[in-house]
This record gives sequence, C-alpha cells and structure tokens, in this order.
Amino acid sequence: MKSEGAIRHKIKQVRFRYLKRAIEDSLVQRPENCAHNAPIDGSGDEPVRICFAQLDQASRRGVVCDERFGGCDRAAACSLFTPAKTKTEVKAGFYIDLESMSFPELAYNYPDMAALLWVLADEGLEVPPPDPHEFDLPDTVGSGTITEDPAPGTGITAATTEPSTPDAGFLIATTAVSGAFGYRDTNPEPPKPPSWIDRLLGRVPS
Repeated sequence: MKSEGAIRHKIKQVRFRYLKRAIEDSLVQRPENCAHNAPIDGSGDEPVRICFAQLDQASRRGVVCDERFGGCDRAAACSLFTPAKTKTEVKAGFYIDLESMSFPELAYNYPDMAALLWVLADEGLEVPPPDPHEFDLPDTVGSGTITEDPAPGTGITAATTEPSTPDAGFLIATTAVSGAFGYRDTNPEPPKPPSWIDRLLGRVPS
C-alpha cells in the first residue's frame, strides 16, 4: 500500500494530465474548436458546420468547414483560426464537469482518478483540495508546449520566459467547485460521519 503522501501526489499528477489534455485538445485546429465556426441546419439529418470568417459577401453564405467534408484539413491550414475557448474557460469547464459528475460517471470518464480517490476514502483520509496555482496557465501564452513543472504546487507551465500569474477566471472556477476534491470539516464531532461517496465528491456539511 502506498503512503498517503504518495497517493496525494499521484492524484495531483492525474488531475494535471487530464487538464493538460483538455487544454491541448481545445487548441487543435479543428472546425468545432474555432470561434468562427458554427453549426447550421441543413437539408440532411445533422447540422453542417460553417465558417463565417470567410463569408461570401455576394451570397452572404459562409464556407462549409465540417469534418465530414474535409473540414479538418481546411481548419488545420486556416490562418483565421481562433480558439473558441480560452485556457481560462477550459480550466473552468474542467472543474465544473468534475463537480457535476456522479461517482459512477467520474469512474467512467476518469477511472484512475476515481480509483485513487476511493483509496483515500477507504482509508478514512481527507481528499486533497487542488492548489489554486497548481494548474495556472495564462491565456496570454500561445500554443506552446505544456509541461509538468517538478516544483511542488506549480502543475502546468508553458514554454515561455514570461512569469505566470493566476488569472481571475481560474480563481473563480476553483472557488465555485472547490468541493469537487476538497474536504472541510469544521465540526470536530459531527453527529453522523459522511458516507464515502459524499467524501469523494466533497458533499460534506460545513
């Protein structure tokens, strides 16, 4: 059995990996990732994605940029591509999604994270809250390589010489969903201990 410290560190690494993947996926030049792209109803069963940055002024129609019709190649080579979400929005969405999941959903989407949280709860230990600076990645940074900083508590950094500072959006998101991985017991003698799933999801009375 790994020590409590080792399990906490592993949870941190796993959270880092999933958030890193979400941020990197949001930066890939695909039709659905572009701010200029939107689905519109067509003649078929499914909406068709259109690029409105390349609007035909004569017909007032956008150019089709859909994965089913060569949109991936078009988007990858497009100089007008703009990410639809900022890194702050991706981070906020990551935490909101975690908070809204039931434990079975968490286990389905993030099996290794769920397993580690289960081990902590099974041992009666507190689930570690995320460090507010753990996943700090300024939106001013471009699509540089995201790497894990070995220094404790820094988490995500980018390939840049500019210092990173926490942004308001991330702090708001952390506050809004701090219960997802945090356990705060302000009552030293609760009348009824929280269940393991309440502890895992942070649903503990303050």
